[in-house]
Amino acid sequence: MLPSRLSSMMSTTWAFSRSKCLTFLSRSSSSSSSGSGYGASKSDHSLATYKLESQEDKASAYASPSPYKNPGPRRYGYQTKYKTQGVLPRNERPVRSLDPYKAKNRWTKDRALFGQNDYIDILGDGDVHPADLLTGPKWLIAFKGNELERLTRKMEWEGPRLKTFYPSEWNRVDKRIRYLTRLYNNKRHKRSAD
Repeated sequence: MLPSRLSSMMSTTWAFSRSKCLTFLSRSSSSSSSGSGYGASKSDHSLATYKLESQEDKASAYASPSPYKNPGPRRYGYQTKYKTQGVLPRNERPVRSLDPYKAKNRWTKDRALFGQNDYIDILGDGDVHPADLLTGPKWLIAFKGNELERLTRKMEWEGPRLKTFYPSEWNRVDKRIRYLTRLYNNKRHKRSAD
């Protein structure tokens, strides 16, 4: 049976959290029965522990199960394929390193003559134009214009060949021309309205 002073103090302090109240209970009962021997303080401490455990059991017994999926252990079943502690061992494998340095030949034909025709119109006698030295599709050499003009020129030169041998490419270019025609005409219409 608890002393009357202790029971009155417990009733006023029961609004505190569970752990504070039980700590108060164990300290108060051990201080009040300090003269009654070792066994009394031990039983008081076990009383507080029992109260704490029984209240936790009641809380878990009446709790409804969570509607969400309980997460399992993180990265379950994953096994690391590499060593995570200490210095990495060699395991009798040869050391991988870069290949030995080999100097490049700076005077090969490609490297020595790179960009030789860049300034031919300035340094030459004026007969040769840089556009004459360009390589590429015939319809693209020395051409300057926007994307619509470029694709229209491509279809004029290579349209029949594309339609025969590469119909998906012809369809893509034709679709792009139709889209760009609408786009540029809409812009022109808006500019003229202003």
